[in-house]
Amino acid sequence: MANRKFSAENKQVWQICITFGLTIGISIYILGFLIGAYLDKKFATAPLFTIIGALLAIASSFARLIKGFSTLDKKNSGNVKKSKQESR
Repeated sequence: MANRKFSAENKQVWQICITFGLTIGISIYILGFLIGAYLDKKFATAPLFTIIGALLAIASSFARLIKGFSTLDKKNSGNVKKSKQESR
C-alpha cells in the first residue's frame, strides 16, 4: 500500500467536513429533538417546533460549512498570489 502524504490544504478540508458532520448531528439532536420536543409538549403543537428546530440546525450547519470553505479559499488564493510574486 502506498504511503500517502496529505497537504495542509487536504487536512483543512477534512477538518471542515468532520466539523460539518458533527455540527449537523449534534445541533439537530439538541435543537430539533430535545428543545423542539420540549416546546411541542409545552404548547401542544405536535411536530411544529421539532421541524423548525431541525431546519434551523441544518441551515446553521450549512452556513458554517460555507464559511469554512470560503475562509480556506481566501487562504489559498493568498498563497497563489504569493507564489506568483515569488516566481518573478
